[in-house]
Amino acid sequence: MNLDYVVFRTAVEEARFSRKTGLWTLSVRDLETNQIRTRTCNILISCLGGLSIPNKAPFDPAEFDGNVFHSAQWDHSVDIKNKDVVIVGNGKFGRLYCFIPRLC
Repeated sequence: MNLDYVVFRTAVEEARFSRKTGLWTLSVRDLETNQIRTRTCNILISCLGGLSIPNKAPFDPAEFDGNVFHSAQWDHSVDIKNKDVVIVGNGKFGRLYCFIPRLC
């Protein structure tokens, strides 16, 4: 797989399409340097998933006696063996079928 044109650790701040030129103009932020650059392209593929920015817990995690984390930000240092685990929310079916059976 050729990844020469793939840019990681960036966030698209803005995307505008010009009917005149047929091009997309993107403002992208480098997440390591915080620098914003402008890029143009003729094809823009949005790969923004529902879990790319996880929802926060509907309660204050500090008031909960235990570990609290989003499934998209799994804390692998937490040993859940022989512990009660509560899953809040419905999530996407792919995520549901992916990690819940492993917890059982």
